[in-house]
Amino acid sequence: MVQPFVREIESEGELAVIVLGGEVHHGIRKRPRAGDFRVQIEFGGINTVEVPDAKARELALRALAACPVETTHTRVDMVRRGSRLELMEVELIEPELFLVLVPLAADRLVACL
Repeated sequence: MVQPFVREIESEGELAVIVLGGEVHHGIRKRPRAGDFRVQIEFGGINTVEVPDAKARELALRALAACPVETTHTRVDMVRRGSRLELMEVELIEPELFLVLVPLAADRLVACL
């Protein structure tokens, strides 16, 4: 996978929108530690629960609708650049769903399976 460097990730991070059973369930804001751009925990990134706004929900569902297969669980990562949300990636195969941060999501995932 190749992704462009997006400077806004350094300040705002990425928003991961988790879709379970075709519905937006929760969001996670992934921010890098100070002075870095990597949002992963292994590199000092910090994850916090965030309720996706209407635009983030819409982008996640549009991205999922464009995929050639249906999934029970998906993560859609996006960034805000100015006033626009931009798609970074759609995780269909092995998404990190941040179930530890949102315990009720595990129940929802099991119900979808």
